Amino acid sequence: MTSTGVNVMDEEKLEAVLEMLPTEDEQKLLVEYKGDRTCLNEADKFLLEVLPVACEIRPKIQICMAMAAMPRRLDAISKDVAVVCTACDEESAHAFVTATAAKVDALEVAAKDAERAFIETRGYLNGSNDKTELSRFFFVLHSFAVDLAKAHRENSEVDARPLAAGRPEDTSDRARSSGANA
Repeated sequence: MTSTGVNVMDEEKLEAVLEMLPTEDEQKLLVEYKGDRTCLNEADKFLLEVLPVACEIRPKIQICMAMAAMPRRLDAISKDVAVVCTACDEESAHAFVTATAAKVDALEVAAKDAERAFIETRGYLNGSNDKTELSRFFFVLHSFAVDLAKAHRENSEVDARPLAAGRPEDTSDRARSSGANA
């Protein structure tokens, strides 16, 4: 690859050139050779002559091979990164849905309690002036307010755990039991 980005030799050609160069073991043997050059064959004589160039060019060819492989590697890495990003998006979407479900649970509980309180209030306003009914009415309103505050605290926690496991008690059942005890 040239400095302008033109790919002159691809990876296969660079690999072929690299295989022609002497290996590190061959380089050591050639450097250590102190004998007569006349008894060497032509290939070994050639290797001795190009040894300084081969030692210099090997790292450069390896760099060129890495540069030639870069687009292919970037494509593979881009696909892997896209898979990881998709998985992260799915995980954050799952956490969002879980938190939303917890808030919906809390709102459902609060709506049911509000409906019960409304029914109790309507019954009181329809003409019951009995002190027992009045005290029962205030107990129901108090229970509703406590349950609503509890649901709000649980709903505003950071961990967004579902409220289905810890729903507040039914206020009308508590009101009936307290009315029976009174």
